[in-house]
Amino acid sequence: MLRVEHFTPTPVGSLPGQMDFANYRQVDGIQMPFQVKISTTEDTHTETFSHVALNTPIANSKFNMPQGPVSPDQP
Repeated sequence: MLRVEHFTPTPVGSLPGQMDFANYRQVDGIQMPFQVKISTTEDTHTETFSHVALNTPIANSKFNMPQGPVSPDQP
C-alpha cells in the first residue's frame, strides 16, 4: 500500500486527507512502512520509525484506569 485517502466528516462538510507510506522493511516476515506522511488541508507532517515490533507483550497494568484527575501543578 502506498497511499490511503480519506474524508473526515465535520459540521461544515467533509475534509480530505491522505497518508503516504514509504521505506518498507521486513518485520517478522511482513513488510511494514517505516515512514508515514500525513497530509490534511491544514498541515503535513512525517512520522519516521526506527524500530517496529509486532505482537509485543503489554502488561495488564497498562490498561488500568488512572486513580483520579491530575492537578495542573503536578508533572
